[in-house]
Amino acid sequence: MQLPHLVCAKAAAGVGAAQSRVAAAQTDLDLAIEKRKRAEELFGEHFVKRVEVDTARASEERARASLEAARAERGVTSQRLASAKEAQKFLTVRAPVGGIVLVAPAAVGVATSPDKGPLFVLGSSLQVMHIDASVAEADIGVIQPGQKAEFTVPAFPGRAFQGAVERIAIEPEKDSTVVAYPVTFRVENPDLKLRPGMSADARIFVAEARDVIAVREGALRFSPDAEGTGNRTRIWISRDGKTSEPVEVTVGLSDGAFTQITPKGSQPLSAGDPAVIGFLRPERVVESSPGISFGKKQ
Repeated sequence: MQLPHLVCAKAAAGVGAAQSRVAAAQTDLDLAIEKRKRAEELFGEHFVKRVEVDTARASEERARASLEAARAERGVTSQRLASAKEAQKFLTVRAPVGGIVLVAPAAVGVATSPDKGPLFVLGSSLQVMHIDASVAEADIGVIQPGQKAEFTVPAFPGRAFQGAVERIAIEPEKDSTVVAYPVTFRVENPDLKLRPGMSADARIFVAEARDVIAVREGALRFSPDAEGTGNRTRIWISRDGKTSEPVEVTVGLSDGAFTQITPKGSQPLSAGDPAVIGFLRPERVVESSPGISFGKKQ
């Protein structure tokens, strides 16, 4: 099976050859006409016999017939070229969108069919990447399009890539008893470090607080009573390194490790104040484990 562009080239060469034959036949006809006229003039002056005039006229008719045959052949080859060009439109694969070829045939001229899968796989420009992630059912309620996100990939462990939530799917993905929703992120990739197929860990910033006081979550769960439990409404501040005093607080944003707090009323609290998170019990200090007793977790 010939490739479309080779068929067109062959048909175009045939048209050129046919055009040359038409030109040659036209030249032969012009010469035959001149010979016939000359023979007729000489016959009128009785310099040649009648048979020479008949021969010249016959040569002219043959040349005229050859010209018509060359013109007909040129018409056939022109039709072949037009058919080849039309066929090339249907045999040429054109991508519907611009992008980068990710999968292509291993060799030119490979046969394909719908049941063998796509002939080409295109990816959009690598300048902008899309990351598909799954967000648990318990967390999907705080996810909104446009929220900032941060990504890390195993190939560049010390680098964080910035992105944003672009789309949140409505249909969940169910795996046994786990329900998660697909979320798509848009990530700028100007230096082309990210590549298709990479795995990534994503952190979505659902809220942000700046210039606030924050403490370890353990400070909100501490209670000086060994049997008591911190209820996240107060923290204990050590003023002299030996005694501590409570400060009533209101909690704000939390990432699970640090929690934003605001002191209630006019209670003194500033950044740098030492917060108590547990008791040091010397009798429990051993080489293999620390001797700190934390408050009970709610």
